Amino acid sequence: ARVEGVIEKRIGRLQEELLEILSVASVEGEDFTAQVVARVQAFRERQLLRALSRELEKRHHLVRERGEVRVNGQSLSQYRFAHVLIQQYVYNALSAGERRLLHGEVAEVLEDLYGDQAEEIAVQLAYHFTQGEVWGKAFRYLVLSGNKARQAHASREAIAFYTQAEEVNQWIKPALDEQQLLPVYEGRGLVWQLLTQYDEAIADFQTMRRLARVAGNRQKEGESLCHLAYTHWLMLSENQMPFVEQYAQEALQLFEQTRDQHILARSLTLLGSVDQARGHLPAADRKLEAALQISRQLGDKDSRVHTLAFLCLQAYLQGKYRPAIEYGQEGVAVAREVRDGFDELRILAFLSQSCWGAGHYAQARSVLQEGMTLARERENSFIAGRLLNTLGWFHNELGDAFHAAEYNNESIELGRASGLSHVEISALVNLCFDYLALGQYDQARSQLAPTLERIRREGFGAHKWRWQAKVLLGLAEHAYATGAYEDALRYVEAGLKEAQVTSSHKYVAKGLALQGKIMAQLGDVEAAGADLQRALAIAERLQSPTLLYPIAYDLGRWYAAAGREQEAAKLYGRANATIEHIASDVEDEALRAVFLQSTLVQTIKERA
Repeated sequence: ARVEGVIEKRIGRLQEELLEILSVASVEGEDFTAQVVARVQAFRERQLLRALSRELEKRHHLVRERGEVRVNGQSLSQYRFAHVLIQQYVYNALSAGERRLLHGEVAEVLEDLYGDQAEEIAVQLAYHFTQGEVWGKAFRYLVLSGNKARQAHASREAIAFYTQAEEVNQWIKPALDEQQLLPVYEGRGLVWQLLTQYDEAIADFQTMRRLARVAGNRQKEGESLCHLAYTHWLMLSENQMPFVEQYAQEALQLFEQTRDQHILARSLTLLGSVDQARGHLPAADRKLEAALQISRQLGDKDSRVHTLAFLCLQAYLQGKYRPAIEYGQEGVAVAREVRDGFDELRILAFLSQSCWGAGHYAQARSVLQEGMTLARERENSFIAGRLLNTLGWFHNELGDAFHAAEYNNESIELGRASGLSHVEISALVNLCFDYLALGQYDQARSQLAPTLERIRREGFGAHKWRWQAKVLLGLAEHAYATGAYEDALRYVEAGLKEAQVTSSHKYVAKGLALQGKIMAQLGDVEAAGADLQRALAIAERLQSPTLLYPIAYDLGRWYAAAGREQEAAKLYGRANATIEHIASDVEDEALRAVFLQSTLVQTIKERA
């Protein structure tokens, strides 16, 4: 109250003309533009600047000059109230009607002054036109503000702008047509998608579809169908696959009527994603490659990002790490160009895994950390959770099962807290292998079977069949470690079958290597050697160092047991050289030390 009293006295000393200047300035905000005040008050610019400088700044100390900016080919003089409380006092002294009228006038002048650059101050204009109840222009700038916030990945702000535009629409007379409303629902739906709030996204895309139909906009109708299909896919549930296929097919039918190649590219990508989810990888490859070719020819970068995300995943799942990296790097670049924050995160996750598979460990960690930071900034719990368990996998592969388990447990908790079963299951799968690496066989066994049941019940798409193969091999590894070789053989055969059907070459190699060791224990030495040789051939083709060196060592042991010391020594040397290559690219000194001190690595070094 004392501060308000001091301000009241200072303001009370002003001449009426100066008070009017401050009143208009207070409506623009704590920061204001001299030329705006001049136009609203119908003052000559020089007269207004003199009043601001000589009277309100130097004599009364109520405002401060902040310099000039060039806008739309002219110089605008910027000022600021000496304290925000002064601005608030002057503003609150205005009646509600005065504020409404002045907000509208300030907005009109700002829009005119900025001209072609008006979109740069869309948020400011949206506020003033809304307060001024100039509903048509308020709607326009609220939508522009929503678009800008979405492209800057300021998701909550974007949602607020789009929702306010939706509310403002009811006051516009004559009413806006359906075509003008489309950007609200498409933009907000895309933001809900980034926030993994898929039910809300689907509701907005359904509204977009209805509006597009009424407006007769076939292109936007096709895009709405593709948005719907993709959102249902992102829900990662077998129950959603019929919707994915239905909407993608409807989009394809729309292409048949319109011959719109953009719709064709998107629908082919989505139908390719259905094939991928069902393990029909050759069919997925054909559709995705066709979609990529079309989107490149059209220069359709939005479609290209979606396609590259699925192609990166597809190549990674098959152990084609170099193509996966190429798709991933292109996808990240294009996603950033079109400001597709969601697919950027997805591709970063696939890219980090692909780099790791190819033996680019420093790059893999760098990409992962970048993805983690962006996922947290954008409030995407799904990608944040998946990257946490990817980090756990990285540590496990380098012999640091203790910290791997910590990361995977953190991912499990995040998945549970966020209601993301896909994140939780992925981390549980990894945790089973952490227990095996730590020699905690009872805990591993207690997790493996229930996790396999959850995968069969809740798993989705490519990850479902990949997880099944991985857990079956985990059960085989547990049985082998505990001497139950017949059980181990049964599990490894089931895991191999799953991996081979879906071209999961990494797990085919792992399965064959484990089967070779099991066969050796069962006394079938010839079959053991054949399996290990096939495993090594696949590992060599994939060029994945962390896959290759243990298999080379196991085959070396087989040769040594057969009395073929020269072949054994060669393989031990190769395993050791691979270890040295891995260590040279691991930048984390503590992790590198753990890796080099791990039991298997030490054993190989002794034999090499």
